[in-house]
Amino acid sequence: MRVRNRLTAALAVTTAAAIVAFPAGAQEADGPSSAQVERRLTTAEDRLAELEAEASLAVEEVNEARVALETIEADLAATLAEADAVTDRTGVLRESTDAVARTLFKTGGANLQFGALLSADGPTEAGIRYATVRRVLEGHRGDVEELRAATVELDALESRLAERRDAAAAQKAELENRRERLQRTLDAQADEIAALETELAEVREREEAARRAAEEAARQEAARQEAARQEAAQREAARREAEQERQASPAPARTPAQDAGGGSSSPPPAPTTRQSAQVAVDTALDQVGKPYRWGGGGPDSFDCSGLTSYAWRAAGVSLPHSSRAQYGATARVTRGQLQPGDLVFFGSPIHHVAMYIGGGDVVEASRSGVPVRVSSQAMSRSDIAGYGRP
Repeated sequence: MRVRNRLTAALAVTTAAAIVAFPAGAQEADGPSSAQVERRLTTAEDRLAELEAEASLAVEEVNEARVALETIEADLAATLAEADAVTDRTGVLRESTDAVARTLFKTGGANLQFGALLSADGPTEAGIRYATVRRVLEGHRGDVEELRAATVELDALESRLAERRDAAAAQKAELENRRERLQRTLDAQADEIAALETELAEVREREEAARRAAEEAARQEAARQEAARQEAAQREAARREAEQERQASPAPARTPAQDAGGGSSSPPPAPTTRQSAQVAVDTALDQVGKPYRWGGGGPDSFDCSGLTSYAWRAAGVSLPHSSRAQYGATARVTRGQLQPGDLVFFGSPIHHVAMYIGGGDVVEASRSGVPVRVSSQAMSRSDIAGYGRP
């Protein structure tokens, strides 16, 4: 964890000094030790990590619910437009049918057919006119009935889509409420960690004061022992004289040792040869410091999958705004095959994604309240689900 890594070295020195200076149990009389506070801090950070994973999963569910709602609303709009078109055509045909009906009312259907026969030049033309009149009458009725049935079917479809839209909207609202509750819990957990960090600093200061007091006591004891050493100085006079005579004799020449050592630092890793991946990495790094926002897809704020899709879109590659969907849209690679620009997925089910940038680091939009950042701890998390290459 970030706090634990930052404080481990200092805590080790402070704790060792306290153990040497005081007997077991003495620290507890004055309050908790730094080791005890660190254990509480570790527990709190582990709980925060669990909450962050749960919150990330909630964000993904909200994203997916939003996409589903938008799809249903688009289907509903298309159905309403089709229903309007069918209604308009039904009106036109109804007017035409009404005109034919008025003619039939004035002349009578039989008279109309009989008139068509009398005005014909012969039996063949009479048959054609008779059939034509019947087709006109039957066609109008058939078209109107067909369109009326289509209208009924569209009305039913519209009703079903409206029900689905309402259900999807309710689900999205419920997920939003859950996300907000998680955010409040996350904030409270972060406050607890801040309080523990403050307590840990105070305990370290107290332990440092105790260490200095122990050193002062040791110096006083050394002064008392110095007086005893001076009493033994006379007994050492003869030995020192003999030692001086021996050192006055020539000493054999010595050959100084040759320094064969030497260090060299490893060159930094070369940038990726995949030009598009380098564009994606550079774009993601340009977003460092920008705020995290649920459902954010840039350019001013991001969530985890919004950042990776935004960066790869700049490189000409389209990725969906969902960590789970991005896992399905990328090719699997192993940890040993990771290159800058590859994606690292976390959780089961998957609920977080970050972009690998080389050197064991990733760039990520982790959670609300934490801006886009470069992290060296993410690659040591125990919930890594896999790696993907766009």
